[in-house]
Amino acid sequence: MRKILLPILLILIVTVIGVACGGPASVPTATPPLAKPTTAPAATAAPPAATATLPAAKPTNTPAQALDGKALMNERCGGCHSTERVQTAKKSKADWETTVARMKAKGTKLNDAETAALVDFLAATYK
Repeated sequence: MRKILLPILLILIVTVIGVACGGPASVPTATPPLAKPTTAPAATAAPPAATATLPAAKPTNTPAQALDGKALMNERCGGCHSTERVQTAKKSKADWETTVARMKAKGTKLNDAETAALVDFLAATYK
């Protein structure tokens, strides 16, 4: 009985650690591409007498600005590191870039935009 339970328990522990440290279960999925807009056929009716003026559109955030560095830190770093460990590490932006690159090499799942947002947050908050 022990010969069966030990391998099952080992597999369960490895799976939990892998997921907690950003394993395959936390890999972000790609968003589907947007459909190309189609052009409407030319209208044959006369244009309306008055046209409405739309307000100017507000600039949208770039993907790096829209990402929450603190949330990324809690999700991707918190599985293996305590918040206290990160808070006590006072580093420059270059040092944080090196640290995050090392964690990515160890398996932390971050795309380029997430990496930039996380490094910006860490450098601004823990310097």
